[in-house]
Amino acid sequence: MNSEQEPTIDNVLDEYKTYVRNAQQWAKYSGAIISIFGGSPCPWCKSRMTQTTLGSLVAVCDKNSLHIVQWVPWGG
Repeated sequence: MNSEQEPTIDNVLDEYKTYVRNAQQWAKYSGAIISIFGGSPCPWCKSRMTQTTLGSLVAVCDKNSLHIVQWVPWGG
């Protein structure tokens, strides 16, 4: 299962492959690996994700703290 692997842009679950992009540089400094639409479940294991701080666009998986994404606001 993808949740047990080192998370990369290439090993997200198949249903998310067309939606992920490389994280922006500022988000990478916060540990983000990929960029995906905000509010999505974890693209590696489908667990809930929580923003790192209130209003942050960086979220960490509740199940695996290595799964870190940059959420892109819906609509761009």
